[in-house]
Amino acid sequence: MRVAIIGAGMTGLTAARALVESGLDVLVLDKGRGPGGRMASKRLASTTADHGAQYFTARDDRFKQQVAQWIDDGIVDQWHGRLGVISDGRPVPLTDNSVRRYVGRPRMSALTRYLSAGLEISTGCRVARVARTPGGQWTLDDDAGRNIGLFDYVILTVPPEQAAVLLRGTPSLASSVSGTRMLPCWSVILRFEKRLPVKFDGVFASRSMSHQPEAQGTGIRYPLSWVARNSSKPGRAPDECWVVHGSTHWSQVNLEADREFVQQRLTSAFFELLGQPGVAPVEAIAHRWRFARCENPRPDGCVWDADLGIGVAGDWCQGSNVEAAFLSGQAIAEQLTRTVRASQATR
Repeated sequence: MRVAIIGAGMTGLTAARALVESGLDVLVLDKGRGPGGRMASKRLASTTADHGAQYFTARDDRFKQQVAQWIDDGIVDQWHGRLGVISDGRPVPLTDNSVRRYVGRPRMSALTRYLSAGLEISTGCRVARVARTPGGQWTLDDDAGRNIGLFDYVILTVPPEQAAVLLRGTPSLASSVSGTRMLPCWSVILRFEKRLPVKFDGVFASRSMSHQPEAQGTGIRYPLSWVARNSSKPGRAPDECWVVHGSTHWSQVNLEADREFVQQRLTSAFFELLGQPGVAPVEAIAHRWRFARCENPRPDGCVWDADLGIGVAGDWCQGSNVEAAFLSGQAIAEQLTRTVRASQATR
């Protein structure tokens, strides 16, 4: 049984590993240069920085168990950063310290690299067509028109907007994901020559003391949602490196803005937020996440059509974070495995 998984983020890799363990032949396809999706890290001159997912939490028992195993394997560690929220326009300490936050070690992308070990993955491959054959299999083509191969089952773990395009040949599935919407986020990495005199390692810039989401982040004057000292995370190089995330509203308004403008504006907002005089970074990189966070996540974990042998999964099917991505990957793998077993039982 040949399975194609489109997307090599947390969901796709989780599903792939579960299916390989069940004895299936799995090929993971991704348009990027490497696996990881939004669990991404960018290389700088002397360090790396997590410019996508900043950390993750574990609330579901299944995910807690998996995180514990990753910690034992030395690929994940708890981040004890000093965090703050906004009060009267300035950061103050976060009073609730009960949440445990975890990061990949020595970078977020190390976790997905770890999960990809032993899997058959084809990167730099943008799937443009998914079609059903008369024989009941699935054929995939890339954006250059080249055929990728025939598969018995297909799983899409791309954003819903992209999944809907690939599912045009299966209208029922396409309509089930078409109403789900992903929101963008501009990210800027800033590396400085010296350590900044800031007592916080991370600040929820769009969360006020009254816990009203986007209290400070929806306006153009305060365009930030999050800032973090990347070097405070375990296993990182000591370089003074910060990651700045734009708010959803600001990122939407400036979605097609010039990268230099985004870099300058979010850097200025960063110093304004922290009440610090501006210091020129020795290195700065802006990155646009067009599909960063789900506005209206589905509640069902995944969508699977057992008759056709195709389905969709992703954090947007479960929530909108790393844990949701993992659980959705498990859910779609369980659905496909049941379909395979049912098919074998009737032969």
